[in-house]
Amino acid sequence: MQEGVIDIHRLSILIQASIKAGRYFAARVGSDKQVTQKTSAADVVTEVDKAAEEIIRGHIRRMAPDDVVLGEEGTAPGAKAAKSALEAVSDAAHLWIIDPIDGTTNFVSKIPLSVVSLAYAAQGELKLGAVYDPYRDELFYAVRGHGAWRVRGEEVLNVFTSDATGHRVSQHVAGAASTAAEGTAIEGAASTAAEGTAQITSEGTVAGSTSTERSLTPTVPTLTPSTLTPSKLTALPGERMSASSIGELRRSVIASGFPTRADHREASLVNGMAIVRRAKSLRGFGAAALHLAYVAAGRIEGFWEYDLNAWDIAAGALLVEEAGGVITAIDGSAYELAVRNVVACGQAVLAEDIRNTLATPYQPESVE
Repeated sequence: MQEGVIDIHRLSILIQASIKAGRYFAARVGSDKQVTQKTSAADVVTEVDKAAEEIIRGHIRRMAPDDVVLGEEGTAPGAKAAKSALEAVSDAAHLWIIDPIDGTTNFVSKIPLSVVSLAYAAQGELKLGAVYDPYRDELFYAVRGHGAWRVRGEEVLNVFTSDATGHRVSQHVAGAASTAAEGTAIEGAASTAAEGTAQITSEGTVAGSTSTERSLTPTVPTLTPSTLTPSKLTALPGERMSASSIGELRRSVIASGFPTRADHREASLVNGMAIVRRAKSLRGFGAAALHLAYVAAGRIEGFWEYDLNAWDIAAGALLVEEAGGVITAIDGSAYELAVRNVVACGQAVLAEDIRNTLATPYQPESVE
């Protein structure tokens, strides 16, 4: 993908598949009696997890049949298997990374804190990411170089739909000329953009116009049906997110989770106490992707967790980065898809403080 060009085709896949899978599992809370243990009693899977992943896989097969898919339910249980599966596909030209239900224990327990996490990477670099909370119909999504956004699922579905050939096209968004005829160029759209892409600046405006580039509305737009092609997308839909500007641990709400492995659980508890002594408050929602989305949205200041898989982190990592935050490995090294122990914060100084605090009491064994 060229710099400054958004892959509208895959952005549409991302949004449509995330919302479809999320609505599917949310409608089945309490219906799945078959809960299977994977690596431990705390690591479970249901038939709904598997069906939700197949919804996403099926959508990708139809719309981008040559793309590679890495999904939690299609991978053998355990950290070593997850690491091996990622290594086999990490350099793929087009890779989708799926967690169909992040927060399965919450789902089984009827706690409305489960999300879909879906990311797209090209040759190891994250390009698109979405976290969808079906209980609140809230979609968090990010486009590399073009920001992180929050929008209601019901509204964003009006932006992306299928044309008669089954290809994804973008529909009318706020700021476009609602009276434009089919096939008519919209002011501010890049008429030379390739099919399935749009030239959009890092501020979220469409480049290539002879008129002043149009800024994105800061609120969720009012959407109306249209038949505009991807080259006429005028703005990314939703409210642009910014991570928290708070950099002091004593003023910060920090989140974490409890891993399935016993040694990592001990580290979380011991190190969690070290954070509690200094932070404003500690929270745990039981879904790493939701924690990361909330860091990106500025609802919490930071997050750390041990022993996560690529599908737990990938979408949320891009959200945090595009919202102006930082995400690193707990040891301070740069985040990449293979990283399993992470710290994500709105501010780099806060991330460093958390890493230093976590380094003192206890360190779990690294995954071989």
